[in-house]
Amino acid sequence: MTEFRSDLLRLLEARGHIYQMTDAAGLDALATKESVTGYIGFDCTGPSLHVGSLVQIMTLRRLQKCGHKPIVIMGGGTTKIGDPSDKTEARPMLTAEQIGANKRSLMRIFERFLDFGEGPTGAVMIDNADWLDALEYIPFLRDAGRHFSINRMLTLEAVKQRLDREQSLSFLEFNYMILQAYDFVELYRRTGCRVQFGGSEQWSNIVAGIDLGRRMEGVELFGLTSPLITTADGGKMGKTAEGAVWLHEDFLPSYDYWQFWRNTHDADVGRFLAMFTELPDGEIARLAALEGAELNEAKKILADGATDDGRPLGTLSWTPRRPGLLLMRNVLPLVLVGLALAIMVVSALARRLFSASRALEAREAAAQHLANHDALTGLPNRRLLETELVTFAERAERSGARLAIACVDVDRFKDINDTLGHHAGDQLICGLGDRLRATVRGDDFIARLGGDEFAVLRVCRDDEDADALLAAVRGCFADPFRITGHLVEANASAGIAFAQRGRSFEDLMREADIALYEAKASGRGCDVRFEASMGRKIEKRRMLEVDLRKAIAQGELSVLYQPIVEASSGLISSVEALCRWTSARHGQVPPDVFIPIAEESGLMADLGRFVIEQAITDSLRWPQLHTAINVSAAQLRSVSILEDLIEPAERLGVSPERITIEITESVLLSNDSHTARMLQTLKECGFALALDDFGTGYSSLAYIRDFPFDRLKIDRSFVHGLKNSDRALAIIEAVANFGRILGKDVVAEGIETEAEMQAMQRVGCTHLQGWLFSKAVPAARIETMVALGRLSAARGDAITPDPDEGKVAQRVITRRGRPGRAA
Repeated sequence: MTEFRSDLLRLLEARGHIYQMTDAAGLDALATKESVTGYIGFDCTGPSLHVGSLVQIMTLRRLQKCGHKPIVIMGGGTTKIGDPSDKTEARPMLTAEQIGANKRSLMRIFERFLDFGEGPTGAVMIDNADWLDALEYIPFLRDAGRHFSINRMLTLEAVKQRLDREQSLSFLEFNYMILQAYDFVELYRRTGCRVQFGGSEQWSNIVAGIDLGRRMEGVELFGLTSPLITTADGGKMGKTAEGAVWLHEDFLPSYDYWQFWRNTHDADVGRFLAMFTELPDGEIARLAALEGAELNEAKKILADGATDDGRPLGTLSWTPRRPGLLLMRNVLPLVLVGLALAIMVVSALARRLFSASRALEAREAAAQHLANHDALTGLPNRRLLETELVTFAERAERSGARLAIACVDVDRFKDINDTLGHHAGDQLICGLGDRLRATVRGDDFIARLGGDEFAVLRVCRDDEDADALLAAVRGCFADPFRITGHLVEANASAGIAFAQRGRSFEDLMREADIALYEAKASGRGCDVRFEASMGRKIEKRRMLEVDLRKAIAQGELSVLYQPIVEASSGLISSVEALCRWTSARHGQVPPDVFIPIAEESGLMADLGRFVIEQAITDSLRWPQLHTAINVSAAQLRSVSILEDLIEPAERLGVSPERITIEITESVLLSNDSHTARMLQTLKECGFALALDDFGTGYSSLAYIRDFPFDRLKIDRSFVHGLKNSDRALAIIEAVANFGRILGKDVVAEGIETEAEMQAMQRVGCTHLQGWLFSKAVPAARIETMVALGRLSAARGDAITPDPDEGKVAQRVITRRGRPGRAA
C-alpha cells in the first residue's frame, strides 16, 4: 500500500476506493494540511440510483468522516437534453417538473449516508443547471471550448467506446466532456472545490476538467477514481436476474435489499465489508477469513451493516368497524391473540433494536477511534492533536507556564523506504513511536502527523523544560533501530515553537513547521527554535510564489538565448533558451531562486509551458540553428508534457529535430520506468536529448549507456576548476573521449577566458558555451548575430558592430584545422 500522510487517502486506500489519481502526492499534501472540498456528479434521469452507485456515495461519506466537505452534483442541466444517442427508452426527454421530482427523490437516498448541514463539513447538493442554463453558446465556446482539441478527444476511451456503437456520435454527446469539465471549473469558482471523484469510466472526463481548470483559472485541481465493481462471478454490481437493485425503498422492499447482500458471493465478502460497512479493519479481516458455514454469519453481518439505516420495519394499525358490546364479544378474543402476538413482535423488535443499537455504538466508537488515531502506530493523529491543544493551553495558562510543540521529522526517511522497502519504513515509524512514548514525560501528548512526522505537546515551566524535550527526542535516536533483521542508524530534525494568546492551532503548527524547515536546511540532525525572522523569510518566499503565479498568468516573464558555438569553427550552431523574471516588486529575481519555488508550488508545468511555447516560436527566426529547452523533473512527471512539446511544434511547423530537450541528472535519480519511457517517447518523436550539468553530484556513465542522449554538457564547475586541479581537466578529457566513441556531442559550459576555451578545444570538446562568446540575449540579437555570421551583435550595436567585438569568434575560427583541435 502507498504510504499516505492524510487520513482521507489512507482510509480510501484501505477500503478499496482508489483506482487512479492524477497527482497522488499533491492531493495527499492538500488533504493533510487543510479541509478539502470534493464532488461527484450523478444523473437525475430517474427517481432512484441502483446499488452500483453506492461505491461513489460511500466515497463521499468517507470524505465527510475524515473532516472534509462533500458536494453532490445533480446533472439537472445535462438531463434536459435526454439521451444523445436517441435511446429514449433508457433516458427519455424529461420536463423540468420531472427532473425536480427526481432530484427530491434522490435527496432522500443521499440523506441516509451524508450529513447535510451548515457546518464546514456539511454536505450540499448543487444542480449544474444553475450555471448551464445561463450559458451563452458562443461565449462558452470562446472561453472553454477553445481549450479542447478534437484530435485528442477522439483518442480518449470515453469517446472511443461511443464511436464503437452502431449509432453515430451525435453533436450533443460530443459536447458532454466539455460540459462536465466546465462543471469542475464552475464548482471551483463557486465553492473552492479542488477534487473530483468518480468511477473509473469517468477518468478522461475528470482529466479534462483538471486541464480546463489549469488553463482557465491557473489552479491545480485533482482527480480520483474508484474501481468498477464486478462480482466474483463476473456480473456487474447491482444487476441481478430479477433486475436492478434500487437504493430507494419505494422501488425495492427493505427485505429484498437485505437479501441481496445476504446472497453475496463467498469471494466478495471481505471486499464488500470494507467498501460498504463501517466495521473496523481487524473485524473485517476476521470475518473475511471465515469459511464454510461460519462465512454465512459474515454475510449476515454484511447485510446488516449495508442495510441498517434506522428505518422502521413496518407499522401496525387497527381500526374497528364500530364500537359496541356485540363487536367486543366477537372481536375481543382475536384482539387478545393479536395483542399477544404484537407483544411478542414488539419484544423481538426491541431485542433487535437493542442489539442493533449496541452494534451501532460499537461501530461509531471504532470509527471515532479511527478518525482520531493513526492506524499504523495507534498514536493520536493531527485531528486529535488540535482538540487536545485547547486543554493543554488552558493548563499552561493556569500554571503560568508556556505551551510548546515540537515537530519531529526523520531525516532521509525516503532512503530507508527505497533501500529496505516500505515495510521497513513502517517498522521504523512504529519503533520511533514506541521510543517517544517511553522517553517523553507522562503528561506530554504525542501525535503522528503523517508519514515520518511526529509532534509532541509539553507544558514548559522554563527554557530547561523545552531543552529537555528536544534532548529526549534526540535520545530516541541514540541507538540504532532493528528493522527486518538489520541495524539501521537513523536521525531526525526537530523544530519547536511556543503558543501565544490569541494565536490559532494552525499558527502554532506553521511556526513549528518553519522551525523544522530551518533545522533541515541547517544540515539535518539538529533542532531549531522558532524566531520571527524565520517567519519573515517564509513570508518573503510566499510573496515570491504569489507574484510568480501572477507573472506567469500576466506574461511578465521573458526568454533569453545564449549561443552555443562549434569548437572547430566558432560558428553558432544552437542556442539555449533561458527564462528570466524582472518583478515590479522584487526587481531582477535570479532563476536559481524562482525555479525551485515554481517546482515546489506546482507552477513548473505552467512556467515550462510558457518557455516551450516562446522558444519554439522564436526558433522560426533562425531556421538553421537548433534550440535547446530545459525540462525539469516536475515537467517530465506531468501528463501533458508530450502535448506541451508536440502541439506548438506542429502548429508552428517546427521540426522536432531542431529542438533539443535538456535534462539534469536529478531527473534520472529515481530510475523509474516512467522517466525512461518518457525520454524514449521524446526521442521517437524526433526531439534531440541532452544531459545537462554532467559531472556533478550523482554522475554515472550508465546514464549515457541506458538513455538515448545525443549531447553531454560538462558542468561549468569543472571548467572553472582547471586552474586549481589537473584532475578536472582529466575528467573532462575522459568524458570527451567517451562521448566521441559513442558518437555524441560534448559541450563545455561556462567558458569565460581564452585559456579555458583553448583547453576545451585540446581535450576534444565539440561545442563551447559561455560569457566569452556571449551572455544570454533577446531573440532579436540572436537573429542579428546569425545574419552577421559572428557574435558581435550580442555585445554591441546590432546594426553597425564594432569590428573589435568579433575578435573572440575570430580567434576560434583562426584555430580551425590546427593539430590537437577537435574536428
